[in-house]
Amino acid sequence: MTKYAFAAGFAVVAISSPGVSLAQGANAEVDAQGGEIVVTAQRREEKLRDVPISVTALSGKAIEQSGVSNGLSLGQITPGLNFQGNGSTIQPAIRGVTSTGSNPGDAANVAIYVDGVYQPVQFSNFLELVDIQSIEVLKGPQGTLFGRNATGGAITVATRKPSFNTTATVKLSYARYNEVNAQAFVSGGLSDKVAVSLAANYRTDDGFRRDLITNAKLAKTQIFSTRGKALFQISDDFSALFSADYTDSKDNTTFAGQPLAGNTATASSPGVVLATRPNTAALNLVPVLNVEGGGGSMRLEWAKSGVTVSSLTAYRHYTSLQQPDSDVSNIPLSLSRLDYKTDTWSQEFNLASAGDGPLSWIGGLFLFDDKQKLILQSFTGAASTRVLLNDVKTHTESAALFGEINYAVTDRLTLIGGLRYSIDRIDYVGANNGAVPVSPPAKTFRSLTPRASIRYELAPRTNVYFTYSKGYKAGVFGTSTPSPTIPPVNPEKIDAYEMGIKGDAGILSYSAAAYRYDYKDLQFQAFGATSLQSVLQNAATARINGAELNASITPFSGFSISGGLSYVDAKYSKFVGAQAFIPRAGGGNDSLKIDASGNRVIRTPEWSGNVGATLEVPIGDSKLRFSGNAFFSGTVYYDVSNRTRQKPYDVINASAAFVLPGDQLELEVFGTNLTDSKYFTSLLVSGLADNVNFARPATYGARLTYRY
Repeated sequence: MTKYAFAAGFAVVAISSPGVSLAQGANAEVDAQGGEIVVTAQRREEKLRDVPISVTALSGKAIEQSGVSNGLSLGQITPGLNFQGNGSTIQPAIRGVTSTGSNPGDAANVAIYVDGVYQPVQFSNFLELVDIQSIEVLKGPQGTLFGRNATGGAITVATRKPSFNTTATVKLSYARYNEVNAQAFVSGGLSDKVAVSLAANYRTDDGFRRDLITNAKLAKTQIFSTRGKALFQISDDFSALFSADYTDSKDNTTFAGQPLAGNTATASSPGVVLATRPNTAALNLVPVLNVEGGGGSMRLEWAKSGVTVSSLTAYRHYTSLQQPDSDVSNIPLSLSRLDYKTDTWSQEFNLASAGDGPLSWIGGLFLFDDKQKLILQSFTGAASTRVLLNDVKTHTESAALFGEINYAVTDRLTLIGGLRYSIDRIDYVGANNGAVPVSPPAKTFRSLTPRASIRYELAPRTNVYFTYSKGYKAGVFGTSTPSPTIPPVNPEKIDAYEMGIKGDAGILSYSAAAYRYDYKDLQFQAFGATSLQSVLQNAATARINGAELNASITPFSGFSISGGLSYVDAKYSKFVGAQAFIPRAGGGNDSLKIDASGNRVIRTPEWSGNVGATLEVPIGDSKLRFSGNAFFSGTVYYDVSNRTRQKPYDVINASAAFVLPGDQLELEVFGTNLTDSKYFTSLLVSGLADNVNFARPATYGARLTYRY
């Protein structure tokens, strides 16, 4: 498929209703009274068309029917988003804004929130999409209402809430590669004031990659997660929601890679075996990526006299053991072990108006305390000589005051203005390169991130808007510099300008947006002789221009079709001294400095798009449901020299379900990546190798769902 085929499919969506041509967010949660799409992108419930930023809103049901089961596939139903894996870390890219840093204390510059709680730990954000109520992808900097590390946007995940009515859902599925997935959710009221819920998920498979040396299966998965909530509706005005979750994940998929086109430093070694076919490997150990942890939160809400006061207190703790084969070959050249430990506290207070007058406002205080510890060891050569590379601790403290005002000048014209003032203090202590003590002075950064918008009701249920916003990614220390007084990199900053149109017309919702970003002081991490030795620096500026179209229509009950198309022109406008890697004779890469000015920004296709549809056909009191989603991506570059790249590819998912009367029992057959597309889920370039991971091949299975 090509972008032109997807554009044609999108046009079918657009012309399926007279008078309106584009739509957005029809998969979102809707208000039961008016059929309105309602989101919380501005930290309050609002109609999607009234939010003057680009938002893709997806319900849990729509996500499931699309065939997307985890965060890495979320971009298949969200054009403009590339939910990128980078070794053990998750680093989403939205409209060309992405991170490369993976040091302790560092976080992606697309902020991820689950039930309102910020999730800064990159190795814990692979996002198993179970017990999901909705997901909102906020595109563009969210520096005012979401603050630190929302340079490119934010992804907010809402899980299902406790219900006072007894309800339960059980799902059992079996798929290719002996994948077994069991999910359960149960909720009910203990009294007229207390409701509880419990969700659990267990997924395991035999792996979809084969080791050419041992014939053993790799890319195995074993994940258990659970989440419990208790809602206390103390009065009509006051409620308390307690939540706790736990995850135990063993998934070595991102470490069970291969050298792209055989490019590894061991390529010329005697006895080397090189994996060159997708989803094969030739390693000298079974890699390990284990993540264990979770946390809890307490949300208090009080509403009185047109004002809502809320408090959200949260704690997160994770540990991780990581053992990659850094040269991705059967030769024991470079092995490593990483031990992580993280502890994160956050506290947020919000005060918001709840009236219907011309003036509405929200203000808040955000406090954040994050401690991370890393021990990094390398084992080199046939004798596996141990070298301690890093033993470091980081401590990040952050505080922010923010506020935003909406004022309706007339019935049609609304002005929005907001400002956030943030203070970040970072500490770093330990030993780099084995024995060099490192204890630089603590560093404090301050940042102002405003937002200003104009929204005008062009016609009933149709708004046009213009928004200026600023975002930033907090400063952070690197971990490989041997100097005892290493300086941190400065915050990266972005100025964004966006104009657009949004609306809905009953069966149709639509949006279109055009934007420009001025992106400065990009924090860029490049690797040295191995993927364990990195240099983090403020390295570039970028100019990003783009446009998006989204449309969704439900022409009659039981049938809906939606589509999206994204164009991103993202280039480094100034990137002198960029670290590039050129293949050397015999394997591996030589490092050299280049001028990458004018090159494409990494992880960002120029074109991407999707078309999805769902059709329900009554059969007596039962029904058949057919769902499908097709996604297209243009070329994706993975290094600043634009040497390594993923060629254009497409992914098609589909399912068919038989639903018994009352929607209680459902039998479904499904398939993902039906065309068996060979596309990358990550590519890590270093002096040691071009380490690539391919996506799971075509997978098909069956699922049984019971609802009570």
